Amino acid sequence: MLAAANALNFSVSRSAGILKSGRTYRIALLVGSRTIEWFTAEIIAGLNDVLRDAGYDLVVYPIEGLEARDAFFEKLPVRSNADAVFVSAPQKSPSSASIPPARDSMRRSASMTKRASN
Repeated sequence: MLAAANALNFSVSRSAGILKSGRTYRIALLVGSRTIEWFTAEIIAGLNDVLRDAGYDLVVYPIEGLEARDAFFEKLPVRSNADAVFVSAPQKSPSSASIPPARDSMRRSASMTKRASN
C-alpha cells in the first residue's frame, strides 16, 4: 500500500484530518485595534513561534470595542473556526466583567497547545 501511495505522490490532506478530528488547528488572537504596535507584534511573534511548532496557525482578529468583542464570542461557536482564543488587552466594562467561557473543545485544544509547547 505504501508503494502505491508513493507511486501516486499521495499526501495526507490536512482538510481530511480536520474533518476527522473536529479541530481546525487554528488559534485566534483578539487584539484591541487595527493598528499593530510593538507590544502586539511581540505577542504575535511569540505565539506564532510556539503554535507553528505545534502544528497550529495563528489568525489575528482586530476587535475594536466591546460590541465587536461580544459579537466575536457569540458567533465563534457557530462558525467553529478556531480551537482556542487568546485575548490581548481585553476591554472591560461594568456590564462585561469577564470574557464569555470557551467551549469545552477550545479549552482542551488550548491545554494541548500549552503541553506541546513545554
